[in-house]
Amino acid sequence: MSETSIFESAVCFSGATFESDVDFREAFFTKTPDVSGAIFRGNTTFSDAIFSDNASFDGASFPGRVWAGKIPADVRRKIEAAEHP
Repeated sequence: MSETSIFESAVCFSGATFESDVDFREAFFTKTPDVSGAIFRGNTTFSDAIFSDNASFDGASFPGRVWAGKIPADVRRKIEAAEHP
């Protein structure tokens, strides 16, 4: 991303399927994002993303590579705990 993306509303990707790479680098989530059950088939980047509240990754699947970079430890643990088939 060339500049920071700011998500001012609650983001809900619950159950969504992303077929290609997703880049949330430097994104700013002002509300709790819900990524539960989402499938990220390509590579996913969360490097330097800001999460003002806890994020929900329950049941999320990351078959591709994930780059977490500098993100809060609690969010990193949730991403690492998500399914990586």
